[in-house]
Amino acid sequence: MPSLGANTVAILIALGSFPVCLALTRFFMYWNSKHGIIGIDVHKLNRPKVPEMVGAAVPITLILFAAIYADRRRSLQKQSTRSVSPPSCASASSNYRRAMPAGCCWRWRC
Repeated sequence: MPSLGANTVAILIALGSFPVCLALTRFFMYWNSKHGIIGIDVHKLNRPKVPEMVGAAVPITLILFAAIYADRRRSLQKQSTRSVSPPSCASASSNYRRAMPAGCCWRWRC
């Protein structure tokens, strides 16, 4: 079975985060109302009571899906069989070695 690419995983996670955040918001609305964590909406004429602190669903969703993405990305990197090793300074061409200052290896460590 072919593996999903990193971009596909990111898109699927982004699409899945909205319904999860919506469900968590609804849950916090219910739970906070049941436990008396309510406030008065001062911007409405009849001043209804509304549940407070339901915005906690957003950072919870962010942390949850960031952890899922990090785990998937790590597993995708492990599955990658492509191993690219930087060339050593000793095997660099003579023209390249002449262009660099003595003892300098640019960004590869010798």
